[in-house]
Amino acid sequence: MALHVRRASGLSLAVLGLLLIGPVADADAEFEIAPEGFAVRMLDAEGHPEDRAGAHPDRLQIDFALNLDGSSARDLVFAFPSGLGINAAAVPQCPRETIEAGEECPPDSRVGSLEVVLSGGASTEVPLFELEPAPGQPVAIGTKTSFNLPVTTELRPNDFGVTVRVSDLPSEQIAEGHLELWGVPADRQEGTSIPRRALLSAPSTCGPFSFGFETRSTEEGAPWLSAVAEAGPLVECESLGFNPGLGLQLSDPVADSPTGLRIELSMPEEASPSERAEAQVKDVTVEMPAGVGFSAGGAASLTACGDAQLGLGSGAEARCPPSSRIGSVELLSAAIEGALSGTIYLGREKPGQRFRVFVVVPTFGTTLKFVGVLGGPPSASGRLSAQLQGLPQLSVDRIAMTFDGGPNALLVSPLACGAVTSLARFVPYGGGTPVEASAGATIVPVPPQTRCTPPPFAPRLTTSASTRKAGRPTSFTSIVRRRQGEQLPSRLSVTLPAGLSARLGALQKCSPGAASDPACPAESKMGSVLAEIGSGASTVALRGGLYLTDPYRRAPFGVLIELPAAIGPFDLGSISLRGAAELDSRSGRLTVSMDRLPASIEGVPVRFQSIELSMDRTGLVRNPTNCSSSGTSALLEAQGGAVVSLSSPFQALGCQALGFRPAIQMALLGRKQLHWHGNPGLLAKFRLRNGDANLGAMRMSLPPALGFALSGIEEICSRRDAISGDCPAGSRIGSVQARTSLLDQPLSGALFVAQPRGSGSPDIWARLGGSGVDISLRGRSSSHKGASVIELTGLPDLPLSSFAMRLRSGARGVISLNARPCQGKEPRRFSAPLALEAQNGKRRAIQVQIGTKARCGSGSE
Repeated sequence: MALHVRRASGLSLAVLGLLLIGPVADADAEFEIAPEGFAVRMLDAEGHPEDRAGAHPDRLQIDFALNLDGSSARDLVFAFPSGLGINAAAVPQCPRETIEAGEECPPDSRVGSLEVVLSGGASTEVPLFELEPAPGQPVAIGTKTSFNLPVTTELRPNDFGVTVRVSDLPSEQIAEGHLELWGVPADRQEGTSIPRRALLSAPSTCGPFSFGFETRSTEEGAPWLSAVAEAGPLVECESLGFNPGLGLQLSDPVADSPTGLRIELSMPEEASPSERAEAQVKDVTVEMPAGVGFSAGGAASLTACGDAQLGLGSGAEARCPPSSRIGSVELLSAAIEGALSGTIYLGREKPGQRFRVFVVVPTFGTTLKFVGVLGGPPSASGRLSAQLQGLPQLSVDRIAMTFDGGPNALLVSPLACGAVTSLARFVPYGGGTPVEASAGATIVPVPPQTRCTPPPFAPRLTTSASTRKAGRPTSFTSIVRRRQGEQLPSRLSVTLPAGLSARLGALQKCSPGAASDPACPAESKMGSVLAEIGSGASTVALRGGLYLTDPYRRAPFGVLIELPAAIGPFDLGSISLRGAAELDSRSGRLTVSMDRLPASIEGVPVRFQSIELSMDRTGLVRNPTNCSSSGTSALLEAQGGAVVSLSSPFQALGCQALGFRPAIQMALLGRKQLHWHGNPGLLAKFRLRNGDANLGAMRMSLPPALGFALSGIEEICSRRDAISGDCPAGSRIGSVQARTSLLDQPLSGALFVAQPRGSGSPDIWARLGGSGVDISLRGRSSSHKGASVIELTGLPDLPLSSFAMRLRSGARGVISLNARPCQGKEPRRFSAPLALEAQNGKRRAIQVQIGTKARCGSGSE
């Protein structure tokens, strides 16, 4: 893009021909700008005002007049309006060899004329030439090399207009000055044949535009005097041509990789000086290709540059720290050899502007600075966008913004390979119609793949425990990882190994209100969470907590993951993820099912590389007492909808070292039913020692005097209803109660008779519940050698401290007393052989005496 900075600086040398000798200044004389003593005209070839926006005027005339009264001017300052284009490449420059030799410049370097009028009325008109500038000077305009006046040209940092300063003038009394610059020098030069190129271009905004003039006298401490002259008003802004283009290039186009990104905003070259210049770009919004996002790892390595360090509006050098650099910028113009190069810094966030970018371009005598936003208000497409608003009114051929690449790049490529497209919307100065442009790139697959196929979804699951010693407290960690280029996980469900129990009832629950704060108390913390997010080797670790909450999604327990998301200079709040936790009613295995994982944090894409859940609260988790091979299972759903099942083996060690010495008590209940052919109840209570292996199975053989009678059963529960826990009340035969260290309240429920899998005696089912937990126990009844047998097998490996089974008495009881309860005056002794098996395989055969409270004596049965 043709940069006004360089072109405008030539105007500053309009006074280089002021070498005429006049009277010495009077220090006491008044000094002022004459009334209406500053005027500007922009004319066409016929001498009429040129008022078309973007036009190339035939002449630009600037007049100034001073009331000297014996004094003289020390400094002259001309402020040209922003948006006025000056093309220093319009004519060949007068060579330095010619200047140094003191020779006249060639006529094809001429760009205008200057007339100077002294206080005595004498005037001189001299031609103006564009000179080859000295090193470090953008443009030089003068008459001869001997006119060595201190002229400087600079861009104003507040509006990027050009200011020309002529400082410390000689003491000549200059009363008036008339400067004329030619819009197309080739049209007014004599005896030349250079191509027609425009030197001047009117701004592309409509309405009046202002030139400023300042001066001060040679008097010590003299104040600055100023005047403003308006030109225009300009018209026909909306009809200006406007055809910007977009270019896009990724430095690392491999899928799911940190990458640099180059965005080129280009304007077509002007076809002819007979045509008006294109409108200048005011605002541009570039939508990145779908899938391009921020790299969390790249952001973590950055610091932010503050507004005070940037010094927006000041031409001073920016003081942004090197660690805030995120890229580079180039401003290119066909009118200038080479390019203006600068740096892009990450700016400190503001409300509503998370990722700000500071563009800093050192140039001739000042520093250009402007602010943009990455990831501003999301577009309808949901893509990451780059927004640059209020761009400098500089006629540039191309702006190239390059975001740094490498492992710590701020951006990452899409997950999927294939063709991608970037879209841009350009808004011109002057109110013309916005224009859209597009550019494409190709994302290649992750090596060693060479063909572009849909991203796979093959995450891995690994688990670990601080100890695998059976029955002992432990911590347990599950880690889910995905590989580069794979789809992102969306939902996660983890089921712990059988027998790995968690004392959820011992924790305080975080209330739903606190969970949304979040402000869960330490007493509700189950463990820790570690999530690695990012792409490739560039990741950032987010560490947080896993908390127990009130029931959630119909599960007896809820869980909450809290991950503070402080990434580099950004505090993105916290990732709050809810989930449900429940025990399987049959196996007792704990399953934690999390809600949908977030795809972004406040607009910053989240690419989970690994999620590590650790239940590491002291005393919370206890190992199984069954050393059979088990494992953790997980169900993962990808954002694309794919679902995979994963498993990781787990096996406790040293189960045989665990003891197994349960204590059992049995008794007949219902004193009124303690008679021959009565239906007493039966109570069996088991107490298990802390640290022993858990109960796995029980076989209880009733004595011959006690039979298992089904006559009192109203109905038998269907197998389907038994599995779903919906047995009717008529199938109930008793109750059960259990205590476990996992919960702070006992489990209680009912015993039912249910339809067996095949033929034969009905099964016996127990359904225990409490604290939102349901456990299903399945048993069977049978007859062996004339004795009724009740068996419970396949009990879950849960740490039960007590277990009580009560068969009811009365007309609906299932125990029949087939003998007299008394032998003389003493209660008859009943005993039942029990065979118990622990989870570690150890067995105990016990003959248990059944206590009775029969009334034996005179008149008793």
